[in-house]
Amino acid sequence: LERGERVDDRWIVLGQRTEVEGRLTVRHTWLLGEDTRRYALVLQFAASGSPFAEGFVSGTAWKSELAFYPGAFPLRAIVRSRAGGETRVKRLPGHETIEAFLDHASQATALQPWLERLPTALSGVVPLLDGRLEGGRWLVRDRAGEALPLAGGEHWTLLALSGGQPVNLAAEWDGEGLIPLGVVAGGTYRVLPEGS
Repeated sequence: LERGERVDDRWIVLGQRTEVEGRLTVRHTWLLGEDTRRYALVLQFAASGSPFAEGFVSGTAWKSELAFYPGAFPLRAIVRSRAGGETRVKRLPGHETIEAFLDHASQATALQPWLERLPTALSGVVPLLDGRLEGGRWLVRDRAGEALPLAGGEHWTLLALSGGQPVNLAAEWDGEGLIPLGVVAGGTYRVLPEGS
């Protein structure tokens, strides 16, 4: 990691996904730099039953230096140092439009075609259930009227937290839909369990 880029910022924990692979537990923690607007992935591994070496709380932010692994589209990083304590997040500095996010996603994919997931923060999107399609389709719509599908099941919790109003959404993009991680509604960050 001596060749990797180091970035100082106040890092927001967008969310986490934990998976069990045999006797190994893998945790993906997605971060967003408040000033740099740069995304990062901290990937941790633990033997079954063992705790992870470092803890992260979704919806918090802290000042830190990250070191990014070298690559065509550096996303994976490790925490080099932390300064100060954690504070609760009251807003997400995300993409203002879906078009801006899709531009970012296309640039990232052009540099790293094997990206399976890409984190994002979207500002001012409204979750909705489009009943025009058979069985309904969950979407988020931006101020410009553009929409993206939500993946991973039903999203009644997200809809209830939004109250039909614009919210800031943290999610993973899998190339076909957004998988919600958390939402800032009414100045409070709420973790969204998968498929809620």
